[in-house]
Amino acid sequence: MDSLGAAHIEPGTGRSRSRRWGVAMQLVVGVLAVVLAAAASVGIVYYPRTVTLVLAAVVLVALSVRYPKTAAGLIVLASLAGNEIGQHVSSAKVIDDAAIIVYAVVVLGTTLWSTRRLKAFPGWRWLLLFVVLGAIASLIRSPLVWAAEDAYLFLKGALFTWAVAQLDWSQADVKRIIRWGAAVGGVILVFCALNLLLPGRWYGWFTASPTASVRFASLRSLVGPFVHPGVLGQVAALLAAAFAAYALAFRRWKSPVVGAVLSAAAVVLTFRRKALIALCAAVATPIVARSRRWLLTLGIIVLIVVVVALAAWPLTSTLVKKTYNEYVANDSPAARVVLYRTSGEIAVDFFPLGAGFARYGSWMASTHYSPLYKTYGIDQVPGMGPGSTELTDTFWPAILGETGVFGLIAYALFLVAIFNVARHLARKPDPYVMFLGLLGCAWWVEFIIESVAAASYTSPPAYVLFFGLAGVMAAFGRKVIEPRPSRGLGAWLRRRRPARP
Repeated sequence: MDSLGAAHIEPGTGRSRSRRWGVAMQLVVGVLAVVLAAAASVGIVYYPRTVTLVLAAVVLVALSVRYPKTAAGLIVLASLAGNEIGQHVSSAKVIDDAAIIVYAVVVLGTTLWSTRRLKAFPGWRWLLLFVVLGAIASLIRSPLVWAAEDAYLFLKGALFTWAVAQLDWSQADVKRIIRWGAAVGGVILVFCALNLLLPGRWYGWFTASPTASVRFASLRSLVGPFVHPGVLGQVAALLAAAFAAYALAFRRWKSPVVGAVLSAAAVVLTFRRKALIALCAAVATPIVARSRRWLLTLGIIVLIVVVVALAAWPLTSTLVKKTYNEYVANDSPAARVVLYRTSGEIAVDFFPLGAGFARYGSWMASTHYSPLYKTYGIDQVPGMGPGSTELTDTFWPAILGETGVFGLIAYALFLVAIFNVARHLARKPDPYVMFLGLLGCAWWVEFIIESVAAASYTSPPAYVLFFGLAGVMAAFGRKVIEPRPSRGLGAWLRRRRPARP
């Protein structure tokens, strides 16, 4: 041993040993790669789906370790295409669920290993309270396996947010997000144009049902590259809001305005009521947020919407009449009305915790047809029997019915925490940070409106966009938002704790 306590090594021997060790490891890795490639080549002939899924998982793990930001982008793209691919490969319908689990485990694991700590995401305490309330109710009333699967469906978006929030995002990353987002948006608009030019064949290629695109007797809705007009309506509304946020943040008008107009036209041609309302609100949100006289700006926007609605009165009156006949004048109540009304009854009957996960309004409750549907007579409502898609055509009734009033409040406050981060970012002078904030505010409003009549926070493809953006905003929020002084009970006790000598 030398004077510093380090072992003495003869000159040259350590380097030669490490070189031999590196060569040996390269040989081992090369042999394993050849063996795995040969096994995959043989296995894909006999078990194509299994081998393909395993290879996709291996690639995702490798990308999540080496290029986690690229992996997050691929998950978003896979979610956008998942439903369409799922028409031909059934396992692709849950590709987003599996990919988020793999990505979150790898990113959270590597972050914890390297830094010994994990970064928080907005509203995590409220989400934890929501899970605890649902878990307690589920222990009493729900099968645990079903309840766990249902809870994951509510948590998968936040899990993606948590994983994305661990990464160190920069302005260069936001620039790449904008560039790739514009490219994907352009492809979607091209598909919409092809849908207009080739309507007959297009619906047979893309729609899940021959009647899915029929809204009125003589008009067919656009579907673009998606399986349902409602999906295109939401994605196009999000795209229009993104163009508006970019124009306001960077003060560039020509190309973003053209993109916003084309995206809005795609929304209009889907003839979906909630998509039209969400479009108006989402595009107006960044405009109002950037205005010094926001009340006057909001009034002008409302006036413009009214004028446009009156100018297109034949279409407007048709939508109004259809909505009135469906939800008010209909002798048989609409499925969404039944779900909302019954969720209130369940919240009262099972106060304060609710009926538990996988018991009402959720996908798992529909898959296993919860006994509550028979208890409350929902099985007697036309179109709401076992296997009906109408059972999952909303979001908030599932939250209220399964976790009760307090679970509903907790989940709502979790979403409010995300909005608060977006609101603070939108006030920053840096155009990239401002863009994220304006986009977050616009998408937050859009998703709130969509969630009234769709499971927008749990069903693909759009929810991955929202929660991925929330993760990027959380990462930027740690850099540019000054933390507020704590005002809770813990802060009060710390202020009164005697100082250590």
